[in-house]
Amino acid sequence: MGEAYGRRVPLSLSRRWIGDFLHFAQKVPTIPVQRRMNIASLITARAQSLPRPSWCALFTKAYAMVAAARPELRRTYLAFPWAHLYEHPISVVSVAIERRLEDEDAVFFTQIRGPEEYTPEQLDRALADYRELPIERIGTFKRALRISRLPWPLRRLSWWLALNWSGYYRARNVGTFGVSVYSGLGPNRCTRCP
Repeated sequence: MGEAYGRRVPLSLSRRWIGDFLHFAQKVPTIPVQRRMNIASLITARAQSLPRPSWCALFTKAYAMVAAARPELRRTYLAFPWAHLYEHPISVVSVAIERRLEDEDAVFFTQIRGPEEYTPEQLDRALADYRELPIERIGTFKRALRISRLPWPLRRLSWWLALNWSGYYRARNVGTFGVSVYSGLGPNRCTRCP
């Protein structure tokens, strides 16, 4: 008997979304940098706090506070219609949120404007809402799924426009900085991190 053949499985909406995200992400030049920080006092303060804020909320707030004081951290390079920098007046964090969509895990991105103005507890509540509310009630998640339903050329055009047409539109829809949490992949798991 001959070898059995597999089958073609169409890409889900969430896989289309991430595929498009990765397509454009690979076009961004990066330089990996690592810096060690002594956060012993933060660890102590966090352990004594009730409720205990997540590391995601603490690092998001800390970066946003620095970006509020350093405008260059709210800038993005735009090549269209000519090369220039766009500086957004406030920080907008884009946070990766894992959700269950149909029969698979999916990654969505949500934006929080002015995270430096939130307390860590408020950030945790907002992130909990994004993890728990029905997907159809979250605008950024609905937009991602709507765009993912488009044919490939229109999806890529939508992404290109969001990233290159307007600095304001880019900051509003993609953020001025991003946070993703990898703690679920190893021993550093934080029970309240998204």
